[in-house]
Amino acid sequence: KLRDISGESQRSRALKNLSEMQRVIPAILVYDSIEFRRRIRAVEGLVPLVQIDVTDGKFVHYDNFADPKDIRGIRTPIKYEIHLMTESPERLIPRWASIPNVSRIVFHIEATADPERVIRAIRKRKREVGLALNPTTPLSKITPHIPLVDFVVVLGVTPGRSGQPFQPRALKKVRSLRRRYPNLEIEVDGGVNSHTAPGIFSAGATAVAAATSIFQTPDPPAANIRKLERFAMMRKSH
Repeated sequence: KLRDISGESQRSRALKNLSEMQRVIPAILVYDSIEFRRRIRAVEGLVPLVQIDVTDGKFVHYDNFADPKDIRGIRTPIKYEIHLMTESPERLIPRWASIPNVSRIVFHIEATADPERVIRAIRKRKREVGLALNPTTPLSKITPHIPLVDFVVVLGVTPGRSGQPFQPRALKKVRSLRRRYPNLEIEVDGGVNSHTAPGIFSAGATAVAAATSIFQTPDPPAANIRKLERFAMMRKSH
């Protein structure tokens, strides 16, 4: 049986030091090893954690570059949050958890009939557990499992390609989660930019994951990260 960690968990300890949390997580969704390495190097020294998107061509309708064997060989101080946008996520957990830099693994509630099995597989490998849900999935699908995970990821777009417009229905989910779980770590992933970030943080998100607005603008990643961080700090000061 899984232990309910909603009390003195890694999650609540992290929330006690909210000011020290990473608010902006660069997300890497690319199609070749060269671009993957370029993006890692672009944010080294700027953030302690990046998100690596993993697709399988089934759960979402395309496959991207995310080869654990190749990524394992990259020497970097950055930790990885693995976002499994795949069917049968439990099958991939051993490969990703074998990489020392992997500190967190996220799976989708829509991708498994047995979420607790997936949670157990991640816990067994001593990684933090994130539970994600798509914009069209009701919160009721994840609420029974929230006490068992470290954080929740609310998708602001349909899982797939970078650069999609943000779906405002995600804000309602964030507000509902914040009201019901005051200490929950809530990450919003997808459609995050300087226009949507203020509303996302105001709704109660503790972090955002962003790809296009960090890596694909005329400004360097450092400037884009600082811009998004300012919105997080504005929310904190109110």
